[in-house]
Amino acid sequence: MKTKTLLFGQYVLFLLGTLLLFYFFCTYCIEKGLSLHYSAAQLAIFQGIVSFFLLQLLWLVSLFKPTYTAYSFLGTFLVRLIALVLFMLPLVHTASPQPLYEGLLIFLPYLFFIGLEAHFALRLNNLPLSK
Repeated sequence: MKTKTLLFGQYVLFLLGTLLLFYFFCTYCIEKGLSLHYSAAQLAIFQGIVSFFLLQLLWLVSLFKPTYTAYSFLGTFLVRLIALVLFMLPLVHTASPQPLYEGLLIFLPYLFFIGLEAHFALRLNNLPLSK
């Protein structure tokens, strides 16, 4: 249990670091003239809240029902997909001047954080079961 908690802490710190880099990258893009519907802080907060919630859910499932960690990853993938659709829904109803860049700034971190969660779930599965 201690190793799973340390692993969770490491991934949360890595998540915070990558969110900080993502925020500074979005801020840089906005300063260079890219106009977005969402601000850089809104994009980073959305990705951060969803990722932290799903990492925590994976961690809790691995603590109490370690054999269901892979299934919980599939469920968190579905939850993340639904959250992305709901987050991007206002973009459909507004006329964004640069919809490609806006979509990329939302979708590429989405793929990165899915990879982070998949790696976390695999690492949790490879840890020995503690009784």
